[in-house]
Amino acid sequence: MDTGTYQRDGGRQSALGMTTRSRGPTLWSVPIAAFLILLAVGTTQDQAADDMAVFDGYERATLAAFASLMRQSEGTHPWRQPITLVFSPQASRRMRFHAKVLADEFAGRTGISIAVAPPERRPPHWHIDAGPVPASGVVAVYLVPDRATADALARSTDTGAFDDNTACMAITIIDEDEPDHAIIIIPLDQSLDERQECLTHELMHVMGFHGHLEQDNTILNPYQGNRWLFKLDRDLLTLLYDRDISPGMSPETATGVARLRVHLGLLDGPLSDP
Repeated sequence: MDTGTYQRDGGRQSALGMTTRSRGPTLWSVPIAAFLILLAVGTTQDQAADDMAVFDGYERATLAAFASLMRQSEGTHPWRQPITLVFSPQASRRMRFHAKVLADEFAGRTGISIAVAPPERRPPHWHIDAGPVPASGVVAVYLVPDRATADALARSTDTGAFDDNTACMAITIIDEDEPDHAIIIIPLDQSLDERQECLTHELMHVMGFHGHLEQDNTILNPYQGNRWLFKLDRDLLTLLYDRDISPGMSPETATGVARLRVHLGLLDGPLSDP
């Protein structure tokens, strides 16, 4: 995978194809912010001992995964508006059905509605090689002939590098602390299962997780080979889209909120059922 850094419109482009623009300071009430910071950055030894006493093994693993993703994402970037998922004409009915099932699952965890629109035949906002990007709230999914075409298309925008880990490419543009629109590029020279895995993996990036994990039980591990969200993925979404986590939070503060929520039992009950 290309690990270079790319620039466009004053943004910073990561090797995963995530374009971020500089964000202004977020105002927080002092008492709440102070409490969350103290909760997040307490003494390491004391926190580790508390975690061992308070959380079970799965809860500790979930918090560790969340903290890792927040560090890789350099803060919180949850999507905050309804999403319209638009496919290119090459998308099969089974691919679009997979997207509709995912849309319901993501919506149940995040509260963000996702509509799967009929395929479009290259509307103006799809000509990303000419400069324009999808309209606000649109996630455009390109199905292209092969990996070489996907790589060339991504590079022609000067906004990303091809992600060799998942055989697909996602470009997420974050503006004013919130994702606004995104492009996912998926090569067709792979099985349907692999294309569906790509879509699930890349939608997790779009929803705010700009990194990868090494655990086997997550779609954010590029090598695990599953098409659907795991229990860990669903719980990570629940934590990121908690009402007290806002765009632009630091990794430490967001992890502090997550620790409090897990301590209060957020991962218990139907939301965390397998």
